[in-house]
Amino acid sequence: MEAISNISVKVRKHEGLSSWMKRSNILVSFLCEQEITNFQALLITQLFTSLTVLMCSNFLNTLTLFICVIWFVCSFMLCKKYISLKN
Repeated sequence: MEAISNISVKVRKHEGLSSWMKRSNILVSFLCEQEITNFQALLITQLFTSLTVLMCSNFLNTLTLFICVIWFVCSFMLCKKYISLKN
């Protein structure tokens, strides 16, 4: 019985997280002037974070720079895939 309740708690947590990711993000939607979900806002935040780390890692060794470039490119591709900004 306890195993079933543990599974139902995990399912409810997952449903709560997925419903939060689908909700509109008011601040970013206001700034972009179109509907942006929390998931898309997280992708944009990851893109800006990877760009910032990339710019700061420019002063470190080459391996760190290479890793940051890969992270930035992956972030950019995810944003391109999941976010379609209308002009």
